[in-house]
Amino acid sequence: MSERAVLEFDGIEVVLSHPDRVLFPDDGITKRHLVEYYVAVAPFLLPHLRDRPVTVQRFPRGILGPGFWQRHLPAGAPPWLARTEVPLADGRRSEHAAIEKVADLVFWVGQDAIAFHPWPVRSDAPLSPDLLVIDLDPPEGVDLHEGFDRARRVARAAVDLLCGRGCPCFVRTTGSRGLHIVVPLRRGPGFADVRAFARGLAERVVEQRPDLATLEPRREERGARVYLDLPRHAPA
Repeated sequence: MSERAVLEFDGIEVVLSHPDRVLFPDDGITKRHLVEYYVAVAPFLLPHLRDRPVTVQRFPRGILGPGFWQRHLPAGAPPWLARTEVPLADGRRSEHAAIEKVADLVFWVGQDAIAFHPWPVRSDAPLSPDLLVIDLDPPEGVDLHEGFDRARRVARAAVDLLCGRGCPCFVRTTGSRGLHIVVPLRRGPGFADVRAFARGLAERVVEQRPDLATLEPRREERGARVYLDLPRHAPA
């Protein structure tokens, strides 16, 4: 088993440690396989990641082991690795992870990153959201396919409401079983305004589909309903 591989992207040599480490044991998918996947989808993925702070989700023991979130660059990160700065509550600025090119993607997969979560703001204006995002969290304790189907039906209801108001939007998969409803915005309104609009939209969806959707934050009170998660509409 190879301990390392040296790959070249964007004219940059990227060292991939433990390329044969299995990250998805049920399917035998290794780190090398995941690199190949992200390289293949990079033309479609990078436009959604570029010019934004990105939070990565790392799984050092594979997808079945414990994972953790990382916002900052790891110690010893190479100088070519993309990064950006975000404001802190005390007025200081903090260096944050970013992904601008294929080499950045490959580096993070080399760090056992499996999921990439872009912020709903651009790096040049981190307090001015240009995306509204509602996270549809399927219920726990139900069949995986049934949970996803419930999320799909809730997403359909939300998209119908948005289209009825002339709002462009799209739906993307996220994580293992959920969906994001994404509305591109012209920058200008702040987080409070975007949050209020998202809340109003979510309330309308719940009114229309109380059997499927809920804004109840307590898991034990949601039953088999899909939770419409709104907290991402805030700085950082």
